[in-house]
Amino acid sequence: MTQGEEQHREQLNPQGPNLSSTYRRGRPPGPDTLPTVLANPDELPEWYRPLVLRLGQVGPEELAGFGVPVGEQARSSAVLVLFGADDSTNPDVLLTRRHSGMRSHAGQVSFPGGSVDATDESPIHTAIREAQEETLINPSSIQPVALLPELWIPPSGFAVTSVLGWSKEPSQIGIGSPAEVEATERIAVRDLVNPDNRVWVTHPIGFKGPGFVVDDMFVWGFTALVLDRLLALGEWDTEWQTNAEIVPFDFRLSD
Repeated sequence: MTQGEEQHREQLNPQGPNLSSTYRRGRPPGPDTLPTVLANPDELPEWYRPLVLRLGQVGPEELAGFGVPVGEQARSSAVLVLFGADDSTNPDVLLTRRHSGMRSHAGQVSFPGGSVDATDESPIHTAIREAQEETLINPSSIQPVALLPELWIPPSGFAVTSVLGWSKEPSQIGIGSPAEVEATERIAVRDLVNPDNRVWVTHPIGFKGPGFVVDDMFVWGFTALVLDRLLALGEWDTEWQTNAEIVPFDFRLSD
């Protein structure tokens, strides 16, 4: 593991120095928190293969920040981490920005996703259903690639399963739920890994984690943590930690 990967892992480690006691209550990652690879790497684009191959080799502590504590009643949810590409050299990832009028997480950037419904057959079904509702993406264009370990989000009480996907066919995106989503964008990986677009984000509860500022998208929290790990594991990441600006969680982009 490189020094950069070690620094990344520290940000996800529930015993790390930058997380408050609220986060440390989570169950440490164990053998049951390994990713599940669903796709044959040889059938994926060349740019996707390093990430999928690495997912089959990582230990539980490299992806799982904190599991649901024993006895905690968490609400199950799933998100879709969808990578695609218009050509063979410039992959992107699908992100949404919540409506600024929402009562919770207003204006926050996230992967498409939401709570598990009683009729959902699996986290994959939940993630793709929510992505279609939020972004109007064609579900048939999505190939599930891997299930990442369930992560517990203490402030909201959600246990989130990230479904890694590949946009195998071109599909238009839009806004399917205007009351919940005010923007949907495919953000290029090359922009996410640009050191000029990387920041450290702080929160009064004691959290300090990676963030991204790309155009009018400010990504922090759970979404940024997952992206940060995947970019490193996929061998896309570049060194950014040393000189990155530190910004508060309620940082607002200038007009």
